[in-house]
Amino acid sequence: DSKEGDEVDYSRFSREALFAPVLQRLKAQAKPGAPQQTIQVTGPVRYPGEYPLPASRQVADAIYVAGGLKDSASLYTAELARFSVDEAGTGETNVQNLDLRAIMNGDVSVLLQSRDRLLIKSIPEFAQAKTIELDGEVRYPGEYTIRDGETLREVLQRAGGLTDNAFPKGAIFTREKLRELEAQRLREAEERLKSDLVGVQLEGNDFGGQNAERTQRVQELLEDVQDSRPLGRMVIDLTAVVENKDYQSIRLQDGDTLTVPTIPQSVSVFGEVQFPTSHLHTEGLTVDDYLERSGGPTRQTDEERVYVVKADGSVMLPEKSRWFGGRSQQLAPGDTIIVPIDVDRLNQLELWSNVSQIVYQMALGAAAVGNL
Repeated sequence: DSKEGDEVDYSRFSREALFAPVLQRLKAQAKPGAPQQTIQVTGPVRYPGEYPLPASRQVADAIYVAGGLKDSASLYTAELARFSVDEAGTGETNVQNLDLRAIMNGDVSVLLQSRDRLLIKSIPEFAQAKTIELDGEVRYPGEYTIRDGETLREVLQRAGGLTDNAFPKGAIFTREKLRELEAQRLREAEERLKSDLVGVQLEGNDFGGQNAERTQRVQELLEDVQDSRPLGRMVIDLTAVVENKDYQSIRLQDGDTLTVPTIPQSVSVFGEVQFPTSHLHTEGLTVDDYLERSGGPTRQTDEERVYVVKADGSVMLPEKSRWFGGRSQQLAPGDTIIVPIDVDRLNQLELWSNVSQIVYQMALGAAAVGNL
């Protein structure tokens, strides 16, 4: 049943209805010495498919029957695949390249045979515009069409460069393929956590209440995963991209985005603290100072694994990095302190051993969004 707004391709319908009985009859009549008189036309023609062999046997007529060429068709070359039987009685396929422009102009005549397959080729990347979105503190933000092989530095030059208020260290560069991979990992994490939650719930409550606590933690983590949105961020040094010609070129892909924030004034604290929030950056304050300003850790905190996401997306581990200076190291504007769940404790409760990786990825996304 058709509805208002539906579009029906009557030309295709009538074409199929017209040729279907003819094709069926030609196939039924085929026998040794009298092969079925059909051909196939594929590629950028209006109506690709199987057709009766034209009486003229001309390639140009076969294309006409298939509705003609689309504007994406390449006139430089086409392929004609022909099935035959060699002297030993074995079937073989021969492929012949055709000059389609000469054929369509009538300068060359190519005769078709039964069961021939005509492939019309498409112009590579025909009308496929690739774009990058430039947002924030660039001189002329917007969606830019990119050439094949163009780099981020070249597009930024087209966009007039960065403004005086730009904070290149905090630039967020995202890529669609990375976002898709992140989304897949989040879906896998969600399915695994759902399975874990069902398993915990089936065990019921024990005397010490550990199962009830375990259920609550899995439920909270599952909700966090479901609320997370994949970002697909790739860490880059935008200052080097703009100023250093010898810096590794970042070849752009369709769907890339670059967001350049203004110069930040805050340090954010996310995760297992009493009051996750952002604080005005103050010279001299350390990781522990900012944690104290956020009310301190919760009882679920893994204090030994507190880490800092720098404004450019790189990660520093205060407890493990000697040159970082430990938790007494002063922070820079745009830094984000991540206070993770006590993963070891969760694992002792027989939860998913990869839960730390999920929390880590969500924290990176939260840190990036927090700096926009």
